[in-house]
Amino acid sequence: MANDLQQIKEKIGKNIAEYRKKAGISQLKLSLMVESGEDYISHIECGRYFPSVKLMYKISKALNVELFELFR
Repeated sequence: MANDLQQIKEKIGKNIAEYRKKAGISQLKLSLMVESGEDYISHIECGRYFPSVKLMYKISKALNVELFELFR
């Protein structure tokens, strides 16, 4: 189960990074848009941290994608 959770964290982080890059937004700019730390965004994208639902919602809005797209 722990391995499954790690894979989910990594997939979400990869998707966030991909959508962020497509939008031409830096980690710093995204962190400011969602009122989070740049380091925290980096950790999420690397699959180290799992963002809260509230933060994922803010990220999806900042990147102009549906929330479920971050889970694909």
